Amino acid sequence: MAHGRFTVDRAIPTFVFNEMMSLFLKPVSAAWLLLMLATCLSWWLGQDHDLSAPQTSDYRLISSGLILIAFIKVRIVIFYFMEVRQAPLALKLVCDTWVLLVCGAILYLYWMPHF
Repeated sequence: MAHGRFTVDRAIPTFVFNEMMSLFLKPVSAAWLLLMLATCLSWWLGQDHDLSAPQTSDYRLISSGLILIAFIKVRIVIFYFMEVRQAPLALKLVCDTWVLLVCGAILYLYWMPHF
């Protein structure tokens, strides 16, 4: 950069700014932000938090929460990034049913008493 000159040699056209703003306003961007927030929540729940032994003796509730968050993320990815959101109703129902059945089966097997 020459001394006394601007960082950019010309102003950014307004259509570039408008295109960038339209990207942020799309549902996919909101889905991405939700995925990032869910990831941060999962990471936070997975931390130890230095709780005393009686409070942390059963990690099953936290683990179940992490599994539920993971399947919520799976549903978001299926609907927004695999374009199922705009698919016929039958495909939406199949995808939702699959997510519910697999999540339910994993949680059932996790909570099932071990003999």
